[in-house]
Amino acid sequence: MLSGKLSSLAEKKFDFSYDPAKPLLLEGNGGQASDLQYRSLITGYIDGIGAGGVSTDSLGRYKLRALNANVRQLYTSVFRLGGFDPLARANRCILELDTAKVLPPGTIPAYAPEVRDKYFSYELIVPPTLKDRANELMLQDLNRFFGALYHIRGTVEKRTVECWVLRKKPGAEKKLASHSPEPENSLDKSGIRTCRKLAFDDFVRSVSYLYHKLPFPVVDQTGISGEIDISYPTKEEDISRFSDYIERYGLYLQREPCTIDMLVIKQIE
Repeated sequence: MLSGKLSSLAEKKFDFSYDPAKPLLLEGNGGQASDLQYRSLITGYIDGIGAGGVSTDSLGRYKLRALNANVRQLYTSVFRLGGFDPLARANRCILELDTAKVLPPGTIPAYAPEVRDKYFSYELIVPPTLKDRANELMLQDLNRFFGALYHIRGTVEKRTVECWVLRKKPGAEKKLASHSPEPENSLDKSGIRTCRKLAFDDFVRSVSYLYHKLPFPVVDQTGISGEIDISYPTKEEDISRFSDYIERYGLYLQREPCTIDMLVIKQIE
């Protein structure tokens, strides 16, 4: 233009097939799936699908899904889908709401017509730059939707609750210290797992998982870090007997109240 000549101009295009009454991008309405940059979606129960998880598509977009889940399962999925997090355990969740109104009876399968309205599917798609915030965004979405639907909200709060606390006796670090040249993780026929050069935090995660169905969570108060050598039973249902077993390493589990982070799903006005 400055030279007195018109430069070529981009042509404005019109999509006359676009139907504003239909959702954008659905079946190619107004664009293609490749045009999508960010989307969060909540549906009711959907036949024939399940599980969920996290993935990255061919365009690098990060996807997070929780399918055919009830309200409590969706909120705990915020932490489960972000990798291991103790707040994903049912015994780290406090319900302060009308459970009969919000949650389905545990004895009826999700696909039964009388409880389908208590199950939902959630999907979040974000660009790679927002991957690290995906779980935070999921929590915001759930609070926005269920806050309007049921007047509830999920938050992480410090609460004093009964726990199984992992503690140490004098000399525990010396008994546990790894002197193995190579890592090992083996399981014998009786269910005894033997680990060498195992990070102590991974041992705590294993114990937490073994007893995640108990009403009281496992909490580490040993202060131990680093790598350890240890063997422990994986089929022992009685946590007190498990505690007796690991005493040989100077460790034990004791039931007592602790102030810890809890996922609290509560009624709001």
